[in-house]
Amino acid sequence: MEQKRKLTGLQLLLTQVLSKVIDSRGSPNFVESRRGSGTEVELISRLQHRLNKLEIKERNSHELYTKIVKIEQLFRALPMSQQSKDLQNMLRNQDSLMAQMHALLKQATEGRTIFHKISVCYQSLSNELSTFTKSSSMLFKHDGPPINISLNTNKPENVNDTCVLHILEEEGNKSFLENEEEKVDYVLPAKADCSELTEPRIDGIYQFIVPELNEVERNFNERYCAFATRGPAWTVIQRRGPYEPQENFNRSWDEYRAGFGDLSRDFWFGNEFIHKISYRDDHVLRIELEDFDGRQVWAEYGLFRLDSESYNYQLLIGRFNGTMPDALENHNQMDFSTYDQRNDHSIDEPCAVRTGSGWWFDSCMEANLNGIYRHKPQGHNFNGFIWSNDYSMKAGRMMLRPRKLQLAATEYSYDDYDTDSF
Repeated sequence: MEQKRKLTGLQLLLTQVLSKVIDSRGSPNFVESRRGSGTEVELISRLQHRLNKLEIKERNSHELYTKIVKIEQLFRALPMSQQSKDLQNMLRNQDSLMAQMHALLKQATEGRTIFHKISVCYQSLSNELSTFTKSSSMLFKHDGPPINISLNTNKPENVNDTCVLHILEEEGNKSFLENEEEKVDYVLPAKADCSELTEPRIDGIYQFIVPELNEVERNFNERYCAFATRGPAWTVIQRRGPYEPQENFNRSWDEYRAGFGDLSRDFWFGNEFIHKISYRDDHVLRIELEDFDGRQVWAEYGLFRLDSESYNYQLLIGRFNGTMPDALENHNQMDFSTYDQRNDHSIDEPCAVRTGSGWWFDSCMEANLNGIYRHKPQGHNFNGFIWSNDYSMKAGRMMLRPRKLQLAATEYSYDDYDTDSF
C-alpha cells in the first residue's frame, strides 16, 4: 500500500508537469529549454505510460525495483529544466523505498541459502541412517564366515555434534556477501556440454540445453564444469574435500547409479550419467589430488569408458600419463560394486562393506577415491580416500573431456609436482 501511494503521488506530479509544459509550449523559456534536448513531451508521456503500467500490474517487489531503476534512468536523461528537476527530486524520495526492497531481497536470498544447507545436512544424516540400516540388515543375513569390520568411533576434529547448529552459527558469524567458495550458475540452452565452454574461464555449475531428469530428479544436463587445464572445460564427475557435513559415499547400487551429493560440494555424478557421457565419444579421464600439506598431483587416462548397467558399469581405462603412480591400473576392466551388489574378486569379506564405499574393486584396491573421508592422513590401514598407499587425501576430483580436444591440452595445472609428492 505504501509503495502504491508513492507511485500515485509520482503520477500526479507527472500530470502537473505535463500540464505546465503544454501551457508553456509557445513561451521563449520553453523553446530555450528544448534546445539540443529532443522531445521532452514525448519522454514525459512515455514515463507516465510506464507509471500507469506499474500501478496496474506491479505485484512482485523485485520486478517493481527493476522498473523503478529503469524509470529513474529515463528521468535523468531529461534536460535540466525546472520540470525535470522536480521529477528528479521526486525520484530521490523513492531511494529509501528501493533500499528497503533491496534489503528484503537480500534477506530472502540469505534465508534460501541457509534452508538449502540445512536440507543438505538433513539429507546427509538421513542417508547415513538409511545406509547403516541396510548394511546392518545385510550383515545379519550373511551366511559365510564372520566379517571383521573395524568401526571408527572417534569424533573427527572440527566437527560439531549437530550440523544444523554448525550451519546456523556459521551463517550468523559471516556477512551475507561472503561465500564458502565461488559458485557460478549459468544457463546455456544453446550448448550441450562443459567441453563447449571456452570463455569466461570460470569454474561452476552450468545448465545445458533442456533438463533431462532421472528417477531421483537429478538433471543430466546440469554439471559442474572446471577449467583445470588449457583448452575447454572438463565435466567433474566426482569431488571430495574437507566439507562439513561430509557426504556419505557408502551408498547402495541404485544411489550410485542415479548419483548423489551437491554439485557445489562433494558428490558422485551417477554411473548412468557417466556411462551416457563416455559412450557418446571417446573421453579422457583426469584425476587431481591434494594432500594435507597442500601438494597437488594429477593423472590422466587417454582412454576412458564406463560400460552400461547390464555389464555392471565395468571400467575401461588406458594410456596413462601423470605426476603420480598409476594406481588405477589394477582396477581396469573391473565391475562396480556396492555394499548391496558385490562384483569384486575378494576371497574374504566384500570390499564395498569393508571400505564403506562403492568402487571398481578387484581384491580389494590400490586406489579408492570414494573411500571414507579422513581428517587425518595416516593410520587407517588403507581404508580411506586413498591413491596407491596408506595416505588418505585431503581433496580431489575426477573429470572427463572428449579425447578429440586433448591435443590442445598441453599445459597442465600441476606439472611442477612429482610422483613422490605424497
